Amino acid sequence: MGSLLRPEYLQCAYRSLAKAEISPGDYKALEERAIDEAVDLQTRCGLEVVSDGEMRREHFFCHLADSFEWFDRYGAGP
Repeated sequence: MGSLLRPEYLQCAYRSLAKAEISPGDYKALEERAIDEAVDLQTRCGLEVVSDGEMRREHFFCHLADSFEWFDRYGAGP
């Protein structure tokens, strides 16, 4: 199992975190809720192997992008 769509409440919380409207701890609690829901969904579907739905991963390319000092993944380029 790979990535699952993030629930709307987690997407909103991510935007709120970026604007410092919620604390990292509040965001983490919502992230954990989304993970619990992802695992529950997969379990109810009868999957023998489940994942966290990749709720903690910002984007699939972040680890690669972060490995380059010159790359600004939030801007238009280096």
